[in-house]
Amino acid sequence: MYLCDLGTEGTAIVDTGVRVSSELTVEIDQILKLNRLGPITYILLTHRHRDHSGGLKRMKQIYPDASVVAGEADCKINDGGQLVINEILIDIPVSSISGTVSRPVSGIRAVALPGHTRGSMIYISEKSDVTFVGDLVIGHKKYLARPLRRANEDDALYLTSLRLLSNLTSDIGAPGHGYVVSTDFRARVAELAALPRRAFNLVRLIRGLFAFARLRFNR
Repeated sequence: MYLCDLGTEGTAIVDTGVRVSSELTVEIDQILKLNRLGPITYILLTHRHRDHSGGLKRMKQIYPDASVVAGEADCKINDGGQLVINEILIDIPVSSISGTVSRPVSGIRAVALPGHTRGSMIYISEKSDVTFVGDLVIGHKKYLARPLRRANEDDALYLTSLRLLSNLTSDIGAPGHGYVVSTDFRARVAELAALPRRAFNLVRLIRGLFAFARLRFNR
């Protein structure tokens, strides 16, 4: 979960985590005050998975005036014919056609890069030159990794999106899991995208799961 300064447009929350605690809302308020940021005006969802959108309902209760942005292919249609995620109205649905670039929020470029989910998005801040990539890559301390093949809804499409990311991203990357990459993010994504998927290996899968669990624990 990140906060993104939109200047005169306020502040955006990027993803909401699994849930929203009172401690988290206190921390958000402290960060806004400390950095003299504007009020929360947007919630940007990179994709619909619960660890990124589970807290959306509570976040909308805390910031009712914040507009929610998400890839339209990750949305469901409610009884009223409206696009929703977790029963929350998506105020600004964004095209999920692969490679589509749009500007749903002033100062933010959104790019549809499906595969991890059907509506996976990245958001590029024009003010800070940071790219919020969701789960397109995982940021370990010394390297980038891809999500497990089984975690992607369409792995072949995901690999295509990863190659597109290497051409579209800024040089600072903020993954949904792990560490922010402050330099050479574009080059590191290109290196990762060039690696072929290897055949299934149970030992490597277990090692990957342990590495991911250790990353979560350390953070």
